[in-house]
Amino acid sequence: MKVYLTSLAVIVLIAVAGFRIMSPGGLMGFKYESVAVVQVHPSVLSLPSTGSDAPQMMTRNYMENEFETITSDAVLSAAIQAIALDIRWDQSPEEALVNIQPLVSTEPRRGTDFIEIKARSHNQEDAHDIVNAVAESYIAHRNTIETKRAERAIEALDEELAKYADIVKEKQVALTKLIQSYGIPYFDGRSSSGGMTEGKMHRHAHERLDQLLQNRDRLKIQISKLVETEKEELIPTAAGLELPENQVAVFYTQYLETLRKDTELEKQGHVSDHQERAALTTQASELMEDAESALVSLRDVLNTRINLIDRQVERMEATILKKRITGMGAPPGPFDHYSTAKDQYEKALDLLREMKIQQQEQRVLLNMPRQAVTRHE
Repeated sequence: MKVYLTSLAVIVLIAVAGFRIMSPGGLMGFKYESVAVVQVHPSVLSLPSTGSDAPQMMTRNYMENEFETITSDAVLSAAIQAIALDIRWDQSPEEALVNIQPLVSTEPRRGTDFIEIKARSHNQEDAHDIVNAVAESYIAHRNTIETKRAERAIEALDEELAKYADIVKEKQVALTKLIQSYGIPYFDGRSSSGGMTEGKMHRHAHERLDQLLQNRDRLKIQISKLVETEKEELIPTAAGLELPENQVAVFYTQYLETLRKDTELEKQGHVSDHQERAALTTQASELMEDAESALVSLRDVLNTRINLIDRQVERMEATILKKRITGMGAPPGPFDHYSTAKDQYEKALDLLREMKIQQQEQRVLLNMPRQAVTRHE
């Protein structure tokens, strides 16, 4: 069983070049206004069941909570600290917090998941710096919340693993007592399960095995593409793979968009050391580095999933082989208790092993670099 842990991806479009010059008597009498537009996207990170952090829907209340978060004391205080606004205004941090609150507001764009963050001031530089600092502080705040939520889920999984390990130990002790009582040597394998006829069990096992083999083959094809691809084509090839949690595709798409913007500026006659082009060059380099880091994580995820499937295939093949050898029914007489205990122990042990592998995969996903912000200037 799985539940889904909702994290929050925030795409930000910052209007840093254009200011609105307010007319006399404009909103609150301020002369300048700078705007940042944030687009809020819930993204779902699949985690084994932890009993908490269920998916959150993009409801009206959800978006209103984000409006309040943007103008909260925590976000505004972080913005003040980021640009040393208290020093600029010659005020204490507490005074600066009181004075920045009337300058910052949020407004939804009807029918979309966009939120406008506005900063107004009589000082053009203040309006520009405040809106950017608030947007960045909001993004950092959301990233922190997402990371802590994922870490709590991993901690809950660790507790679940520890509890289940105790259950496996209890079943092992019970089986050991029966082995000593009957003098039966123990062989690792799976006994027949109740509730299904032998024929149905056999067909079900074959169908499940075929499905596992197909899934494993698909993953091996994806990995082979990464291994056989030349270095200069590795990132584009990885970006084109249809895989869950493929952050390479995200970073590479943003990288191409950055190059496109730089080309447009070049056509407009801007030289390479132009401020905007230099910023785009730096951004493109950082995005490519992120894509390369994501590629390493992607390989780890694929290999981990193959290991999990290999375990499942091994178990199913053993089950099918035993059915061929033993034929119909379970061992008679005093072996019934032994067979039941053995089956319960091996099922519990297999489940524990799968849980450990799943936890390893989730840790890889948790450490995978994620970009919550895209800036379009």
